[in-house]
Amino acid sequence: MHAVTRPFGRALAVVAVVAVAAVCLVAPSALAQTSEMEQLGTELAHTLFEAADLDAAMTAGMNAELPELGKAFAEIGGRPEWTAMVMEAAKEELAADRPALERIMGREFVHDFTPAELRAGITFLKSPSGVAMLKAATAQTASQPAPPMTRAVQKDIERFMRTPEGRAFMDKFAKVGDSMEGAKSDILAEIFPGLLRRFGEKAEAAEKAREAAR
Repeated sequence: MHAVTRPFGRALAVVAVVAVAAVCLVAPSALAQTSEMEQLGTELAHTLFEAADLDAAMTAGMNAELPELGKAFAEIGGRPEWTAMVMEAAKEELAADRPALERIMGREFVHDFTPAELRAGITFLKSPSGVAMLKAATAQTASQPAPPMTRAVQKDIERFMRTPEGRAFMDKFAKVGDSMEGAKSDILAEIFPGLLRRFGEKAEAAEKAREAAR
């Protein structure tokens, strides 16, 4: 099933690389996991998922694996339509699990940031200038032309980074890939049971339809 798991790993890597790229674009303590902290961590994860367009990243990754997955099914005598069924099941499960995935990542983030840093970072990343920065970083990560950042956006970024919380947030934000790596197993564990169930339901329905048509 490596052809199915790889796209999820790639998508997590996209989020991590976007974070690092965002910090590069603006170059010039263990905490108790309180309810508030988890909410802040989840909100940061949601903001990053939206900015990195994780759904598109996973779709592109899965499409790239279609030939290999089809070959694997053929080797075990599987149905030709199983490949498309797995991909469809994966997309459906990703959409259904999105809130849970954000909570998993959010729990990782609370280890990295203070409450003040999370509040400051979330507020900035949701601002027009923060969105512009993340869009530029996402394009750079995908080797696409990055939308130009205006001087006003650059000034807002510089102003944010002159605050203690802003500087600390951006410094830690550049290392967010470590958090993504720590969350990978939990994310796959969240996705795969439902993915396999959805695939099984689709395959079973197809077999019943095939039997009825005989």
